[in-house]
Amino acid sequence: MNLYEKVLCSIILGAIITLATYLVSMTGGMLGTQQYGFPFFWLTQMVYPGASPVINWFGLVADISIWTIVVLVIIHSLSVKNAGR
Repeated sequence: MNLYEKVLCSIILGAIITLATYLVSMTGGMLGTQQYGFPFFWLTQMVYPGASPVINWFGLVADISIWTIVVLVIIHSLSVKNAGR
């Protein structure tokens, strides 16, 4: 796997992991809100019918970046380990 494939795979998996963190729900700092995302909140939902969600774009990009770096480090370390065999 060359560097381009590693980075592309890491970005895709980072985005998938970020979207999967929607399942991590925390009661927000404001009363009556639910916030989603880990390690940064990137979606805030008011807890009443008809409320539209608010996307925190900085948190979303930060989460994708963090998870992309984590996945890239894992993929790279596994490829280095397997190359040493």
